[in-house]
Amino acid sequence: MPTQITSDGATLRITSENGVLLLTKSQIRTIETVRDDTVCIVVWENSLKNVYVKYNEVTQPSGCSNAAALRDAIKSMLDFGNKYEELSLAELGAIKQALGDIKNVLSATQSGTISEASRIDESCPHIIYYGYALPGADPAKSVWSIKRVSTIAPQHKITITDWAGGHSRMEHIWDKRYNLTYLPTDK
Repeated sequence: MPTQITSDGATLRITSENGVLLLTKSQIRTIETVRDDTVCIVVWENSLKNVYVKYNEVTQPSGCSNAAALRDAIKSMLDFGNKYEELSLAELGAIKQALGDIKNVLSATQSGTISEASRIDESCPHIIYYGYALPGADPAKSVWSIKRVSTIAPQHKITITDWAGGHSRMEHIWDKRYNLTYLPTDK
């Protein structure tokens, strides 16, 4: 049976008459030619130290006319440099900034620490709705914490403060504030 060497995700698959051998790409130390007809794959941290393959027995990758060509074909299966662009420092900085923004959003969402209302609705008699969200939040998305303050006895200035869903987590839709269930906060 001819030998076939294929890239299988994070592994290199070598199929021969002896069966299938899977080598984790991260454990491959180097690939060398030995004599004029053999390629040696040197493996790290494994009881298996070297794998020898004769180039004239290999049908895949095809077109390898000598051991050096087979070595280079196997090496290209391990090389990610041709497939992925390296990240520039500016791109890494942008990723770092985005992760920081995500951290801030999660922190504010979980702790309810946004102290100023982004929107205030006083259109209903004796009821004021306060919407808390991050700047630029879409009122049609579930990213709002909504507080309702109701004045039940205006002459005595008695008010009740309730929160949509009974909590201040930022998971409600501002545009649907009139149809939400309001309960005292669960803090």
